[in-house]
Amino acid sequence: MIRYENFSFKYEGSAEWAIQDIDLDVNEGEIMLVLGRSGCGKSTMALALNGAVPHLLHGDISGSLTVAELDTFTHTVANLTQHVGIVFQDPEIQLFALTVEDEVAMSLESYGVPREEMRERVEWAMAVCGISHLRLNAPAKLSGGQKQRVAIAAMLAREPDILVFDEPTGNLDPVGSRAVYETIRRICDDRGRTILLVEHDLAPVIDLVDRTVVLEKGAIIFEGRPRELLKEVELLRSCGVKIPAATEFGWRVERKGFFQYPDIPLTLDEAVTPLKATLMLPPGTFVGEQPVADEEKATPSANGRPDPLILNEVGQAPIIDFRDVVHQYDTGHKALNGINLQIYPGEFVALCGMNGAGKTTAALHIMGLLKPTQGEVFVDGENTRSRTVAEMARTVGLIFQNPNHQLFKDTVAGEIAFGPRNLGWSDVEIGEATERVLKLVELEGFAKTDPESLSMGQKQRVAVASVLVMNPRILLLDEPTTGQDQRTLKPFMDLIARLNREGTTVVMITHDMDVAMNYASRMVVMAGGQVIADGAPETIFLREEVLDRAELHLPGILTLTKALNGQAPLYVNSFDMLEERLGL
Repeated sequence: MIRYENFSFKYEGSAEWAIQDIDLDVNEGEIMLVLGRSGCGKSTMALALNGAVPHLLHGDISGSLTVAELDTFTHTVANLTQHVGIVFQDPEIQLFALTVEDEVAMSLESYGVPREEMRERVEWAMAVCGISHLRLNAPAKLSGGQKQRVAIAAMLAREPDILVFDEPTGNLDPVGSRAVYETIRRICDDRGRTILLVEHDLAPVIDLVDRTVVLEKGAIIFEGRPRELLKEVELLRSCGVKIPAATEFGWRVERKGFFQYPDIPLTLDEAVTPLKATLMLPPGTFVGEQPVADEEKATPSANGRPDPLILNEVGQAPIIDFRDVVHQYDTGHKALNGINLQIYPGEFVALCGMNGAGKTTAALHIMGLLKPTQGEVFVDGENTRSRTVAEMARTVGLIFQNPNHQLFKDTVAGEIAFGPRNLGWSDVEIGEATERVLKLVELEGFAKTDPESLSMGQKQRVAVASVLVMNPRILLLDEPTTGQDQRTLKPFMDLIARLNREGTTVVMITHDMDVAMNYASRMVVMAGGQVIADGAPETIFLREEVLDRAELHLPGILTLTKALNGQAPLYVNSFDMLEERLGL
């Protein structure tokens, strides 16, 4: 179905080949997983399948690429898209209609699908993506994760021969991500579709795919079955690929000579069952005294409202203070329903919950981009109703979930300089600050690069740099790990952690439970526009009823530890800590 033959492409104006000398066949009905660090050429490889490369994105090209026996060089994008459907990393670039239902039906109308068949396909696609209840909503007003589901449904409804997913779940909550991947597998099995899946993270998909390819600097450096790939732990680490917890654990156990698996573990069961039999561990072996849930951060006063002068244990007033906040959109949807929340200077708070829980709406209130329908929000002692967004931007630096929403200059340096220039900084000050933040976000050498030519992960780092240059007291991050591979994720998050240690208050919206566990000192969990839990990660992750209600998954290591411990909850936050518990 897909054949790359010595295929190379270099974007117009670029000195480097985006992909080079690709030789790869993808068979009918096969799920091929393409892995690699941000900017390695994965998305370019995908965009070539529907002719976007080279017909819409111009540059130097060599070799050949055939899709469903069509030469992509000689056939138009319109011809190729009848056979190839792509869900992009950024869903907003492919959403146009006024309602979700119309969006899913749009391409079917273009191809003249009979009305009854169209209705059946639209209903099926919305159902499998969990968006039937949103059919009359405007896509533009949905959360990032909901938009991604709409884009996936619109592509699935077309039923193309080849389905291409470019990190399709980057904006989805963990439960939604797994549902999408299981849908992809079912489509492949039941409908015989060929699928190319681009990802950073192996864990959610490793048991669903048939074959894997790893790219590095645009070239294939590995091709083989999933289990063969998992034996290449050092290779995966060097390329920024996230390794499943079961494989990481098995690799560590074997390296210490404690146990030899018959084959590298692919699933939790494969990692745990042989070891438990060897150790003869009864259920609950490692259960000790566990942390209990934190008490509420703010105690309501007699009239039911939080005392505006509540101080934390070191006598600080909150730097962010939500008081009985309700926000209702024009559609009538109550995104926030009576929020009382105090965040104190120097905290690192992870704001978690399913798509549509109200997290981004709460964040936009902190920035002053939204005002409460009822209640009050105070930031740094000031009521946000009385401050302009420009005034708020001096205190709060906001990194959007989608970096394209805040990148509009034609160079990275211009993007970073925009805020300081508007505040009257001198050219010397701007130059020194730009150099400093480019080094901080590991984008040295990119000052003259057009942000549009960067990968999603690189764009995210540019957006962060453009905010950090202003030295905000509060850093507000909306899904900052989207598009980041493991090689860039750790330095990026370590940077955020260092800024936090130096006094910056960090509020981070995230679906990545590993990041929340490893970096946040406090987790605030939302569902249905309300705060349903508030405490340290080691207490939140032991409250299964909270995780279930918020549709959050345990981090991989805690799922593994729970399986080792006879399904009894146990908190560890690193493999080193787990090895110590096991006595390895």
